Amino acid sequence: MDGVCYGYVFYDSQLTKTVLGVYYFLFFYVFMLLLFVCCYGRILVAIRRQARVMAGHTAVEVPATNAGTQPTAAGQTHSHKIQSNVVKTMILVCVFYAVIWLHVY
Repeated sequence: MDGVCYGYVFYDSQLTKTVLGVYYFLFFYVFMLLLFVCCYGRILVAIRRQARVMAGHTAVEVPATNAGTQPTAAGQTHSHKIQSNVVKTMILVCVFYAVIWLHVY
């Protein structure tokens, strides 16, 4: 402006400043949090579907005896552990993003 380079923005009106502030907050903060949740949700759905398919395969291959119930229970425990790890990771990523970027807005 007038041959001088400023490190900040001049707005024509307070309304323009408010509208752009709300837009940036919604797009770069709220939208990104929703994107994280949706992506991790899809990952969790895929893991659950794969665990269900694998449980179907082990149920067919393993005879229905007392010894045969151990691998299925261990497989279910492993599946639940994977699902809980995905949920924990999703929560950590979302919380860290929310806390770290909140000061910008």
